[in-house]
Amino acid sequence: MKEFSVTSKRSISKVDSVLFLKEKDIKESLKSCAPGEWCRFKFFNDVRLGFVNTFHKSGTSIVVLSEFKDSVENYLTYFIRKAIQKRKDFKNLDEGSRLIYGDADGLPGIICDEYKNVIILQINKAGIDLHREFVRKCILDICDKKVVILDNPKDRSFEGLPNYNLDELPEELEIEESGFRYLLKKEQVQKNGYYYDHRNNRLKMETMLSNLNRKIERGLDLFCYLGSWSLHALRSNVEHMTLVDQANMEENIKQTMKLNNFSQNYSFERSDVFKFLEKNDEQFDLIISDPPAFSKSEKNKKSAIVGYDKLHRNALRKLHENGIFIAASCTKYVSIEELDKSVQKAATFNNRRIQLVDIGLQGQDHPMIGLQSNNNYIKYLFYLVE
Repeated sequence: MKEFSVTSKRSISKVDSVLFLKEKDIKESLKSCAPGEWCRFKFFNDVRLGFVNTFHKSGTSIVVLSEFKDSVENYLTYFIRKAIQKRKDFKNLDEGSRLIYGDADGLPGIICDEYKNVIILQINKAGIDLHREFVRKCILDICDKKVVILDNPKDRSFEGLPNYNLDELPEELEIEESGFRYLLKKEQVQKNGYYYDHRNNRLKMETMLSNLNRKIERGLDLFCYLGSWSLHALRSNVEHMTLVDQANMEENIKQTMKLNNFSQNYSFERSDVFKFLEKNDEQFDLIISDPPAFSKSEKNKKSAIVGYDKLHRNALRKLHENGIFIAASCTKYVSIEELDKSVQKAATFNNRRIQLVDIGLQGQDHPMIGLQSNNNYIKYLFYLVE
């Protein structure tokens, strides 16, 4: 295995479970390295394993991993087992969870979600992709459940990786979360399938709604996907939910509501959310807004905030007096303070007074070192609106 020296002033600590370096950080030439080749990297105070990809879109990419100095397969086995065991430590993750969350688990490029009938695995880094079948077998041995590799073309394109997609998803994903059941048809699968990342926030919202001494007749769930937020609202005794999504989710949602005994308590409208808010004159007691990410990069942050501003302005216009507004976000580059500021601006625009009474981040199966971590991306804000 080749060994390279990191610039002499650079030291490394145990906190640095994964480091992302550039070619300028290495003394020697990396031209002899094949895409994804594993090497040893020598720091001022330590030696670590890592891999190199000279085919990365932004230039040569170097991923340096933990202080583990053994073989690559032993490294992968150790950290895969460790990640899965962390999820087993939490009772509420028994029904299904994100088993592996990339570099937060010391496994950059691996995203792995467990469902009742299958585990879906994505690999988006060249160094890990060289060992894709080993990673699959390791997860299979630990969980004793079919593991399907689902290549994500967009994410893999940054690494210059091909897309195989030789595995077949089951006809439906069987999902259980927080006491609810879902069946998601394979043609409707987005990314890894289901969004576990707001699990705790949906429960927080349900608790808040259940604790209110008021009747909540009509709710609106924007960007609803499978209707998870709506189910929690209905279980908290909201009488009726209108679900809106531009995807063809009607049959999935019909099945979901039937499985959970809410067939009479909802309606679905297939529509672009912004167009729905502009054209629909109905007023609601509760509005939940959980859009897909408005930006995947720092450079598009301003346009993402403009999108949130427009969304929140139009949504607050649809709220009854003394309504409830839930603002959620999965845009990494928009902070929770910036999301709150967007809602405040929307309230001022609509001449509404708001009170922020609850906040939330992502669940424990989406770990992060701290609030400044790149792995911190989920935001949830619960407002009372006068």
